Amino acid sequence: MLCLPSTPHTAMARLPLPPASAFDPPDSNPDDIAILWEQVCPYRTTSTQCSKISSSGERGRANKRVDNGVGEADLTVSGSIISLSTFSKSKIAPGSSVSNTNPVTSMKFPTITTRCPDFSNIILRSCGIYISTKGPIVPDAFTHFGTEKPLQGYSSLEGLSHANVWVEKDSADLKRIAAEYLHMKGLDLCEEEFATRAKEVFLSGPWRSDEVSLDRQWRADRMIQLVCPPDESRAGWLPPPFLDGHGDVRWSWDVRPDCAYWLSLKGINPEYRHQVPSCTFVRKYITCPYFTIEFKRDGQSKNVAENQVAAAGSLALYNRWRLYTDERKANKILAAEDISNIRHYTLTFVGPAFCVWVLQPTIRDGQWNGCTMTSLLAADCIDEYAVEALIDWVNEIHRWGLSKHGPSCERDVKSILKVSGVRTSNIHEESASHIQ
Repeated sequence: MLCLPSTPHTAMARLPLPPASAFDPPDSNPDDIAILWEQVCPYRTTSTQCSKISSSGERGRANKRVDNGVGEADLTVSGSIISLSTFSKSKIAPGSSVSNTNPVTSMKFPTITTRCPDFSNIILRSCGIYISTKGPIVPDAFTHFGTEKPLQGYSSLEGLSHANVWVEKDSADLKRIAAEYLHMKGLDLCEEEFATRAKEVFLSGPWRSDEVSLDRQWRADRMIQLVCPPDESRAGWLPPPFLDGHGDVRWSWDVRPDCAYWLSLKGINPEYRHQVPSCTFVRKYITCPYFTIEFKRDGQSKNVAENQVAAAGSLALYNRWRLYTDERKANKILAAEDISNIRHYTLTFVGPAFCVWVLQPTIRDGQWNGCTMTSLLAADCIDEYAVEALIDWVNEIHRWGLSKHGPSCERDVKSILKVSGVRTSNIHEESASHIQ
């Protein structure tokens, strides 16, 4: 056995301890504590609710922290940003770093996403966007749109025979669909199961590879979780503005709805189709969305789905309004026009339960002042009569989108182009000028 030499005890003598006063914490200031709690408390609930999102991201998007070094910390998750300058109003000197001077920054601050309970207050209402769950009683989709159900089917309607988005089911199909949703609810299936079934039954998409005839008929294109955040470089795709007094809040509007229907540029005259991006936003071959859908699994808060479609729908509606106002500016001789047709429709699913909504702008003194998303029908797909009603709503929304919304957008585009000297055709102008 190897023996080590012993060490004299004097060599292990302890170093002298600092005075006891060195361990005493500084006296607290009750005023500072009161200010600190006033700043922190409103965010405690949000932080708890958003903790899972902060660690894993929303829809698989990476987390990222941004420190702008100008007196406020901006945290980014899933592309969503909220200004945290409110935490530095009392003790932070202008131009200083929050992380260096404010004890609050030792906490992990929440990031605002559509899943956060305060999203509607912090983001939507700051933009004048409101959600009304108690809308007027609407007997059916045909009453809302002022139409009648086509006896020969939607494909028999003039100008809509090639839309390929119509939902046509018989009574046996309705019972089978209701039974399927009841069974799925009992199995407590995930969100994607319900989303997949709804896309199969209610939300079909056209085959993009199909050859398109030169019939100039309007067509829709279904987009799934489209990544299309607004950008200053995209003149026709800007986020709804924050109203006065809310300029210190920022958010990316990268909402990526589960499903949305856009107008296909295949309905635009190819002779001036390339000019459309100079008037409104075009993403490759689609423009002017009119219908947005969001899914959540059964048991989740319906507010999350409502926040998502309210954000996505208001983004689309605001840019439709901008196209209209640009057309008015280009043609100052035109009289004021009814804007009741400037709207956007949304649909939310929470498990088998669904709700149909309409977004309409709030205009004050001729200027955008936000919008309201109003409930039109709330029901459940475990009921075959509710399934039939939902099919009617989906079909009529597409009918409106392709026979009213599409021609209306094209009229505004063509009017702007004509002022610039671009020659355009007269197709669709007559129908668009009589929109009610």
